[in-house]
Amino acid sequence: MQAVYTSPFQAYIVAPTTILGRAQTPMPQRSHHISRLVQRALKERRLIFPGDGMNAGNGVHLQDVVKLCCGLIGNAMSPTYEPPPENPQFFFAASTEFCWSDVAVKVASKLYNCGLIASDHVYSAPVGRVPELW
Repeated sequence: MQAVYTSPFQAYIVAPTTILGRAQTPMPQRSHHISRLVQRALKERRLIFPGDGMNAGNGVHLQDVVKLCCGLIGNAMSPTYEPPPENPQFFFAASTEFCWSDVAVKVASKLYNCGLIASDHVYSAPVGRVPELW
């Protein structure tokens, strides 16, 4: 990070969380976390989530990430840009908070209403049993 003060180039790190929303290119349209929950639920005919489900997540809409990146590129190209004094090039892209158990409940409800799983009840499993969901 200190190189930002001595380098002629601007560099930014954007640490996105769970990115939600439709992409404008041919790429997966779902968060890989949610996709894995759905895949496992379809396989077992019930929705399982790791741990107690109280692990919190952050989400951000894809268009908000695009706006942030466009703003950063504009700053990087500006000859008069002065970086702020602390962590000038590191950004967390997050706009909403949620618990994964809440996500699991919503996904289970949708799958059950479509007749894809046997119940809308969600089941907790030890993290070691479902590492692909962690």
